[in-house]
Amino acid sequence: MRVLGVDPGIDGALSLYDSDAKTLDIYDMPVWETTVGRRIRRATDGAKLHELLWFFQAQGCDLAVLEEVGGRPAQSAPAAFTFGVGWGRLAQSCIALGIRFETVSPAVWKKAVNVPGKAGTKALEGDIITRVREIFGPRYDHEWLGPKGGYKLDRAEASLLAYYGVKFVGG
Repeated sequence: MRVLGVDPGIDGALSLYDSDAKTLDIYDMPVWETTVGRRIRRATDGAKLHELLWFFQAQGCDLAVLEEVGGRPAQSAPAAFTFGVGWGRLAQSCIALGIRFETVSPAVWKKAVNVPGKAGTKALEGDIITRVREIFGPRYDHEWLGPKGGYKLDRAEASLLAYYGVKFVGG
């Protein structure tokens, strides 16, 4: 089974997990930049995202698992709107390509795949990396560990979402 896990957002990631071959293909969320006044604005690149999802569909993607999203208390209205538009582009591309998708809240999938931490609180970065290494082994460390040792949590979470899809959503 091939399941796509998606941690949405401008700094998000997509991870295609092939449970038969035990392989992962991980990509950062495609973004484009534009200048508004003196500021550079970033947004999800809908065309590149659609192309990437088309590639996953051609690889036999059976299911996409998207993390449920919502506004955050400290998030500005424009930032929340941009985030929602990006999520909408993702969902619409799945619909247009005929890729079945399910949404799941962070609390539900993290509990199901045993990411340590209290329910309703953000898991510690190290706990997420430890859990993703337990599941996928050190083979993919280069995907969620940066060159200076920092964590690429969006990639790790996308991979855990794909694993959740195989184990708990399935066919």
